[in-house]
Amino acid sequence: MEMNFSDFVELVSKHEKPVILLEGRRELPESDRPLLVKLGEKLAKTLPNAIFRSGNAKGADNAFIEGVALVDPSRIENLVPDEKTRKEYIPKGSSTFLLTDFLQVMEERLEYETLRASPQRADMIKSRKKNRMLEAKSKYLLRDTLKVIGYGHKLPQPIAAIFYVNPDEPKTGGTGHTIRVCEMENIPVITQNIWMKWL
Repeated sequence: MEMNFSDFVELVSKHEKPVILLEGRRELPESDRPLLVKLGEKLAKTLPNAIFRSGNAKGADNAFIEGVALVDPSRIENLVPDEKTRKEYIPKGSSTFLLTDFLQVMEERLEYETLRASPQRADMIKSRKKNRMLEAKSKYLLRDTLKVIGYGHKLPQPIAAIFYVNPDEPKTGGTGHTIRVCEMENIPVITQNIWMKWL
């Protein structure tokens, strides 16, 4: 969607404690990395009430969050598959939520919404408990769904999602899945063809 920075700030400012999703592809060209850091920093400075949610993946996720951490790491939410995943990359002072905790209370809904967004992954999701490798892979997809649909007051739904995508294939992989869930939930999706104009 087309949106200038002042429109985005206006949208976010309507909410008392807005959550903004910051994420994208793992393959991040080194030349673009400073732009993601810069945007994270700009958002954190401009939107002092906002919370920034990430999956703590290498590449885009970490670059965006590095910028937020320069301003205030306490406003970062890391949503990770389990307590061991890339623990060393989580900024000090930020909050961490584990998919495994939410599976206990909303596994059925997470499965349903994941398959609605990515029906081609049905075999992986439905067979995951019988196969360790499938279980590990499916955790990432279920985690991506949770980042978007949230869980009540404990994990409020984001009001907008900012992505760094593969411009040739924006809806591939986990990033593409997350975008599809955002679209299902009517959450504005902003990719680099828009947000790079904000810098």
